[in-house]
Amino acid sequence: LPFVSLSGHGATFAMHERISRSEVALRRGTDVVDTDGQRLGSVHAFAFDPSTHDITHLVMATGHIFHHEDVTIPVASIAAFGEDEIRLSLTADEIAELPHVPLD
Repeated sequence: LPFVSLSGHGATFAMHERISRSEVALRRGTDVVDTDGQRLGSVHAFAFDPSTHDITHLVMATGHIFHHEDVTIPVASIAAFGEDEIRLSLTADEIAELPHVPLD
């Protein structure tokens, strides 16, 4: 659960998350790569089951400055986590078949 702590005499705030050792922290902006290690985009958001609050999909931002799309990827398609990237068990062609949603 997130919490904010105040340190020192000034107004220094720090945001912390309490994550158990059996859980993994997913962060927005983390690179997403396919089975070949090719960077496909970055984590933009997360979709979750409202009844359990478990993350069901990550939303990957793809494209360039003039044309952006979001791709929803089931968490079951995540093969491995690292601090700098999320590796999928899908190829670029398989990811291209997943639902794409235009960004505002």
